Amino acid sequence: MPFVDAWQDVLDQHPKIEYFKMKEAHHCNGQFARFSTGQRDKKVQGLLSVILNHRPTTLQSAIPYDAYEVAFKGRIAKGTDYPYFLAYYEVIGVWLRYQYANGPHNQKVDFIFDEQKKEGDFAQSAWTFAAYAIPKQVKPFLGGRPVQRNEKTFIPLQAADMMAWHARRYYSERTHGRESVDPIWKALRSLPCAEGEMSRERLMKIANGVKASGFVFEYDVPPHMRKMLKRLLTEEKAQRAKQWQK
Repeated sequence: MPFVDAWQDVLDQHPKIEYFKMKEAHHCNGQFARFSTGQRDKKVQGLLSVILNHRPTTLQSAIPYDAYEVAFKGRIAKGTDYPYFLAYYEVIGVWLRYQYANGPHNQKVDFIFDEQKKEGDFAQSAWTFAAYAIPKQVKPFLGGRPVQRNEKTFIPLQAADMMAWHARRYYSERTHGRESVDPIWKALRSLPCAEGEMSRERLMKIANGVKASGFVFEYDVPPHMRKMLKRLLTEEKAQRAKQWQK
């Protein structure tokens, strides 16, 4: 892959690093522990140039934590009561909506997340039901089941980390009424972007919908009950469809 090769070339340039993580670059620790500020800036700029030269469509999704606490905290299954679970599927939704609106319409997409241990495992365990509930208009875009990869060895996740770190910083600054003047963020924002931000109103609507449906996440259900639950969900969906037809 040209992008991966170009990124690896910059990693290998002296002083060499094994992988890139923006937090380590910012604090000059980890892979950047022996870098001068100038060396750090040159390495980051080189990697940024790889991104800008290949002009990928970026993806970002924001969930304000204070709004999440109001809408969801203590109202859903304990194992999923943290923003990561919701953000995991919102990222997928943001991209599918973008692809539906902008194309390409003849390609499937595979979602690859960085490893999050328990949180990632929980999110993946609900995929069967999440994929079932995805609107039929965007289902043709879905590739395989989302997977997790080690960001230290899977290079595209390192580029995503640069984007995610600056996006989090941007939203944090905005929350405090400050404008981000970071030149790296400005450069990344020049790229096409599938972007979504959940408002408090939308979070409340989702939370109320989950509560009203009695939705149970797959990993909370004993294996011997999963077939029965799927059947009940199918029957409930059919009944709702009949009600709408009336």
